[in-house]
Amino acid sequence: MLVLVNAIPQSRSNESGQDSEPDVAVNPLDPDKVAATAFTGNPTGGANAPIYVSADGGHTWELRNIVPGGAVVGDISIAFSPTTNRLYAAKLPNGGSDMQVLSANDFLDPAEPPMQVLETRPNADQPWILAITDPVTSTDRLYVGYNQIAGSQVGPKIDVCLDAGAAAPVFTVVNLSTAAQPLFLPMVRVAAHTDGTIYAAFYRSSAFDPATNTATLDIVVLRDDTWASGPNPFGASATVVAGVTLVTNVILGQQRVDGGLSLAVDPGNSSRVVIAWGDTQAGTYTLHVRASTDRGQTWGNADLRTIAAATNPSVAVNSDGEIGFSYQQVTGAAPDDRWEAHLARSTTGQNWDDATLSTTPARTPVAQGQPYIGDYDNLIAVADVFHGIYTAGNTPDLANFPFGVRYQRNADFTSHQLLQVNLAPPPPPDVSMDPFYFKVARPKLTALTPSSGTAAGGFSVSLSGKSFTGAVQVTFGGVAAAFIVLADDHIEAVAPPGNATQPVVVITPGGTSNALQFTYTAPPVPVVAGINPHIGPTAGNTSVVVTGSGFLGATAVGFTAAGSPAFTVDSDTQITATSPAGNGVVDVTVTTPGGASAVVPADQFTFRDDPILRSGDSDATTGGAVTILQQALTNLAANNADFDPQGVDGQFGSNTETAVRAYQAARRLGIDGIVGANTWAAIHQDGQ
Repeated sequence: MLVLVNAIPQSRSNESGQDSEPDVAVNPLDPDKVAATAFTGNPTGGANAPIYVSADGGHTWELRNIVPGGAVVGDISIAFSPTTNRLYAAKLPNGGSDMQVLSANDFLDPAEPPMQVLETRPNADQPWILAITDPVTSTDRLYVGYNQIAGSQVGPKIDVCLDAGAAAPVFTVVNLSTAAQPLFLPMVRVAAHTDGTIYAAFYRSSAFDPATNTATLDIVVLRDDTWASGPNPFGASATVVAGVTLVTNVILGQQRVDGGLSLAVDPGNSSRVVIAWGDTQAGTYTLHVRASTDRGQTWGNADLRTIAAATNPSVAVNSDGEIGFSYQQVTGAAPDDRWEAHLARSTTGQNWDDATLSTTPARTPVAQGQPYIGDYDNLIAVADVFHGIYTAGNTPDLANFPFGVRYQRNADFTSHQLLQVNLAPPPPPDVSMDPFYFKVARPKLTALTPSSGTAAGGFSVSLSGKSFTGAVQVTFGGVAAAFIVLADDHIEAVAPPGNATQPVVVITPGGTSNALQFTYTAPPVPVVAGINPHIGPTAGNTSVVVTGSGFLGATAVGFTAAGSPAFTVDSDTQITATSPAGNGVVDVTVTTPGGASAVVPADQFTFRDDPILRSGDSDATTGGAVTILQQALTNLAANNADFDPQGVDGQFGSNTETAVRAYQAARRLGIDGIVGANTWAAIHQDGQ
């Protein structure tokens, strides 16, 4: 699954704002409920700023004006409670530094009042909120990272609330660093695990040259093991990397870059934590990703990823332990440079799948001030699905979106022009910067039915799992199979030929699934249990039904020396063949990839030209054919007494003729008492 949506609603098709610095939150209780933010103003100019809301998994969006404090908001981040449907936010007013922490009980309800103010904190910059529920007390806990820019204790801080659902929530300020620093960067990021482990990350400066805007910094991670609830939280400290250089106020693709930071913990293992940051390497702003598996104590000396000329790093870890890393990178040379939005994923941190979600001109549109794309975006994981958001140019050109895109706002992808609301006449709205929401999940296989089959293939296999929509390939041991996607959780595939045990995978734009094993069994040796009829003329052309087992994949049906005729495999237990010309008694054998059937009495076919018999004939004139007829009728009389010729004497008398007429009537043949080709064929078909 890979979904990319321009979040500007259709009703806002005329807008041409710089909707940058976005954030996204997904309700873990109902992932169809998604909220997002950006530097987007209230279109009516009212007292409250908007958030973007979606009730269908991010496929469609609208604005809800529920953020108090003016029509336009400054920095804002959002997070859902994992257990109560409540949406939390931490925001700054437009152009101000008085941080407010907010909550809404039902962000989708049009009647929902403006978000409730839980806390106000002056002199804050870039607030970043995280919400988590303590599984023991069932209380929502909030952690708001920010940089205090004025007052008695400037620097990185976290406001901690251990019960955000209380009537009067209490917030405690935690100073992450009290040391004097020549430069404070605003990024403070928090990651939390349900076992009470809380991580915090920030930049700590040791030197700054204002003449060159060059800082020397450490990337620091702190840890607390009891929800940061004690009197001296975050006692565990580690430096990820020391003495990095950062040149601030650098312009990259019209965006000012002043550092970037992101932190995530594995939901299945609180000892595994991932960090991403930006610094300056050889004069180029560069992103780095590293991980710790010992609760942040050590981080190694090598990056998991290093991306030059990129910004807005964001990391997340999904329920499968897969790391997601989103970023935006400038490629090419001015004036033809481009912003690429990427999502890279890896389970081990060594081998990465890196998808380019979009590639848009870096010089178009011209920036309307800062931020252009934003100082941050966000990537989160809900179960095994990664959800993210970023800002990019909105030129409607499918060449800019390698995996496709959905626009709500009116747009003409043929002429590459935006269109006005209600498709009003030109001029079209100007190209601008829009938030783009995405969600990505690898397909996941849970069952194959059946999980084994014969080497010849050609049979149907049902694949069960999730995130199959948009599948582009199904392979058995690397061999492509024909398939159809019946639902997001169901694929029907036709197994190709194969051998031994082979991995089956599903490939979608969201990636390659886990592999389930399919075992190719050696085809069975066919067995012929019977043939009908077992007699036919020497000229051939008799339709013979062969019954038995193991017939799928049959390559030949042999009438021994008479040769191999045309045949049809009706099923694994039946073949219909047309006899060739032949003489005497032959064995009918079936050959498949499993071998040839053994010769048995039941497979014998006799080529014999039966004479036409009528009243007055005898064995003496027919070579014993009358006795053969009378014996056949006697055998058939076991099921119908009217077929009884009243003895076997080799003379075609009145009793034999009466029996023949009764048989012809029962088999709906011409009733003339004469045993010709059709009557003989019927008798042979009845096993005689």
